[in-house]
Amino acid sequence: MRASLYAVKARGQWQAFVSLDMRADLLWWTGKYPMAAGAPEGAEELILLGKSLPLGQAVTWRDQFDSARGSRSGDSRSEDRTGGELKGKSDSKFEGRAWRFRAGEPGSSGERPDLTPVRLYVRGEGVHPQWAELCSPDRDGERGYAEAGHFPGPADVERFAALLAGRLLLQPELRGLLEDELPELAGSWRTLAQLAQLAGLAALTSGVAPP
Repeated sequence: MRASLYAVKARGQWQAFVSLDMRADLLWWTGKYPMAAGAPEGAEELILLGKSLPLGQAVTWRDQFDSARGSRSGDSRSEDRTGGELKGKSDSKFEGRAWRFRAGEPGSSGERPDLTPVRLYVRGEGVHPQWAELCSPDRDGERGYAEAGHFPGPADVERFAALLAGRLLLQPELRGLLEDELPELAGSWRTLAQLAQLAGLAALTSGVAPP
């Protein structure tokens, strides 16, 4: 299964997230999803770090993300002890910025992220002009995305999360459970899982679990 990896700045702090449907994340962090309407201020900035990454690798990099990233102009030091730094490659606005990733657990691959950041959203400036393409579902063999204009509502996300409560599920188990219990939502399982994660109702690891 493939996923996206991004960093978001909210209330002055950076945090990394893995996404199964970037459209959901953009709606959430820009305050356009109903469940997020009460979130204080929303995101200041959202950087898409990578798309269509293996889920396990994206989760590893998310968990190794160091929110105290280097951001001083001209700071290009390599931090071997932290597992390296991701520096912006394609956008001059990223010059001098870096996102640090801590070293993995003993026995992990220790592979360093090789990603190309794209500024997807900045408060006061809006979204990237190609946001639709950047956030479009990767449909190369992947299913489970809600159709545009038919996103699950907050009640659907809560039903999904209630069904998930107390369970640790892999993708085939999750899809099978939805097909049996909530068949009307089964076709949007990726979008639902992402919205539930953002709402703090589920956790995304290499499987989907309650928080």
